[in-house]
Amino acid sequence: MAARQVRASVERMIARHRLWAPGARLVVAVSGGADSLCVLGTLLDLRAGKRPLAPGELIVAHLDHGLRGEAGSADATWVAQLAEELGV
Repeated sequence: MAARQVRASVERMIARHRLWAPGARLVVAVSGGADSLCVLGTLLDLRAGKRPLAPGELIVAHLDHGLRGEAGSADATWVAQLAEELGV
C-alpha cells in the first residue's frame, strides 16, 4: 500500500476512534520490524505535514525481553540509533 493510502487509513482510524487529541504526546512501541517502523513513519509523516490529527511529541519505546540474546540486543541498539537520527 502506498504511503499516502496508509496515512489516509491511519487518519481515518484516529478520527473514528478518537485515539488522541491533536498535538498529544505519544509513546510509540518500536520493535524494529516492518509494522512498527511503518507506524512510526506514518506518525512522523502526519506531524511533518502538520495534519489536523497529527501527534505532537513522539517518544520511541523498545523493550528487549532478553529472550533473543544478541539479536534482541542488536535490535534495541538499532532502534535507539534510529530514534536518535529521527530526533524522537
